[in-house]
Amino acid sequence: PNPPVVHFTGPASWETNLTASVTYPGQITVTGPIDSPNQPVQLQNSSGLLDLTLSRTVPTAFLDVNSVSIRIEASPGSTSSTVPLVDAPYLNSPAAGYHVVGITISPGTVIITGDAAALGKIQRIVLPAIDLSGKSSNYSAQVQIPYPANVTGTVATVAIVYQIAANPAVSPPPSP
Repeated sequence: PNPPVVHFTGPASWETNLTASVTYPGQITVTGPIDSPNQPVQLQNSSGLLDLTLSRTVPTAFLDVNSVSIRIEASPGSTSSTVPLVDAPYLNSPAAGYHVVGITISPGTVIITGDAAALGKIQRIVLPAIDLSGKSSNYSAQVQIPYPANVTGTVATVAIVYQIAANPAVSPPPSP
């Protein structure tokens, strides 16, 4: 019936936190609906599982329905997580006599969405490496975020700013 209802007759003291449930006897897949007839109804209250076949009560404890048919319609789960974005080591160093003194990534985190098992393996997303060869001042780049397969994110591109300064221990070469 819809909604599914079972009726319990028995001692009133057993009714405290009384629940009726069915446990599916196998693994649930997402390949389509699963029909499982004649599954036993289990009763549980605040004292634990109730086995009506072993009870000797007055009035006699019973359910009007002892087994039910269940239909399971499952779909893959999806969830989200916030992960940091980190820079990869740059491809080539800045101009001779200069070095990177800071890196800013904006935004610094993204919300990713996808299969829970896949998201559980992602601790960070490493951004593509940037070529800094010949740079002698701050350098900005826009890069695509490389989301893993079957994962999406709230942002497609990110801004990376490399703060580049003269190395005080090295004199820059003379300008041509």
